[in-house]
Amino acid sequence: MSVWLTPDLKPIVAGTYFPPGNMIPWFSKCNDIIALFIESKYGQPGFTDILNRVASLWKTRRADLTEQADDVINQLRDQPSTIDEKGILFCFPG
Repeated sequence: MSVWLTPDLKPIVAGTYFPPGNMIPWFSKCNDIIALFIESKYGQPGFTDILNRVASLWKTRRADLTEQADDVINQLRDQPSTIDEKGILFCFPG
């Protein structure tokens, strides 16, 4: 799993697999939430393309990204969860 984090360790983007390649990034704002979209001929975003897009947005829209990261953390905190014997946190969406 790959997760891009803010300096205070809040998630900006996360995913389980990002293939290499030249992708076409774009973003949209809906209800004050920035949605990062990446299009590719394979239907999945590329790792380096996401990395470059997040870096660009961090320079130009840092406040929006940190606010969105705070919202994600708050939503995760509100989910019922449990920690197993290995210390792994499991969230159960309601």
